[in-house]
Parts: sequence; structure tokens; C-alpha cells
Amino acid sequence: MITGQDIINLGYRPSKWFKEALEHVNRHELSGEALAQYLQTVAPRVVYPYDEPLAFHQNIEADTPEEASNVEQVLSTMRELMKTPTLVAGTVMPDACPTGGIGQIPVGGVAVARNAIHPAMHSADICCSVMMTSLGNLDPKRVLDAAHSVTHFGGGGRPEFSELPRELEEQLRQNRFLNNERSLNLAKSHLGTQGDGNHFLFVGRSRNTGETIMVTHHGSRGLGATLYGHGM
Repeated sequence: MITGQDIINLGYRPSKWFKEALEHVNRHELSGEALAQYLQTVAPRVVYPYDEPLAFHQNIEADTPEEASNVEQVLSTMRELMKTPTLVAGTVMPDACPTGGIGQIPVGGVAVARNAIHPAMHSADICCSVMMTSLGNLDPKRVLDAAHSVTHFGGGGRPEFSELPRELEEQLRQNRFLNNERSLNLAKSHLGTQGDGNHFLFVGRSRNTGETIMVTHHGSRGLGATLYGHGM
């Protein structure tokens, strides 16, 4: 009688598929070469993690102790993530913050896989973006005041957008994941808003050029979350 230990001795790691395989080999009294050939056909292909993480780009730095703690948590989980054997590249963006356990892709983490799709490395934050805009020699306070007068942070939207630009609405209606009333309504109410969480709008002067720079992190809001749900 073949046992689980016999399968382990042939180089396989214990797993749930052992039970069905043992029932089959013992029912058909397989052994020797016949046993080895059968196990090759039913054993799942297992790809084990790398012992060491792949190198990844770190487009983030800390200026305060709180930021240093955040960066270290992000890098710790990213290093574990980059042991995934299907990955070929990765980076950490400036808006990164940890989420979940070690090895779970952080907010602001980017992983590039080859010949594989990892649903857990995507999120409802579809199209969250960080953008830097140079505004020349404008007064930073004037820029910040103007920005706050036309954008919106936190929950809810902006009811004044009752209609979308025609070209944008046509693009939404041509997409089978977005052509529904909920997505269209969210696109209208959330247009011109920043979102919440780790989203921000920062204005300051560049140390290198003296130019006034606006850095903004904005999200896809409810539209992106709905798209994610339909896609999944």
C-alpha cells in the first residue's frame, strides 16, 4: 500500500492533492514507473519564492521620524513581495504607505509580472495618480488658495457637475465595464475631487530651481472602485 510518506520520498511536498492521488494509486495498485508517471500528471506545478528579493527602485525618502517609520514598513513588505518568482521588476512611489501584512503590496507599490496575473497586486485604487506641475515663479500661497477653491477632499462629491464633458462620457459608454448608470453618476459627482486617505495637494518651491511646484495625489474615487468590482 502506497502512503503519503512514499509520495514525499519521491520528492513531493505534502498537500491537499495527496488524498485523491493515494486513493487512485492504491485502487489501481500502481507502483514503480507507473506510480511516478501518474504522480507527474496530477501533482500541481509549484513555483517557490526566491530566497532573496529582486532589487526594486525606491522613489521615496523620509524627512521626519514618522515618515521614516512609514518608509521602513513599506520597504519591509515590498522586499517580501519581491520574492514572488513571477515578478521581474518593482518600484515604490512617493505616496507609498503599508497596508495589510508583510508581503502584501503596499499602497504606492508597483510590481511587474511576466506571464502571470496577480489579482492581489491590484486594488480598487485604479488610476490613483501622483502629478508634479511647475508653475514658474507664482507665489505658492496664491497657488494653494486657488487650488483649494476648485478641488474637494474627503467623502462625497461636487454636485455642480451635472454633466460630463461629451468626449469623456462617450469613452465611458464605450467601455463595457463602465457603461452603467452607477459609474456615470459617480463620474459626474466625483469629477474635480481629490479623494481622501493618502491623497494630498502640496505646493512649495523647488530647492534646485526656485520654481513653484504643485504636487497632487488624486484618486479614481467611486468610479475606480466600481470598475474594479466589475473587472473582478
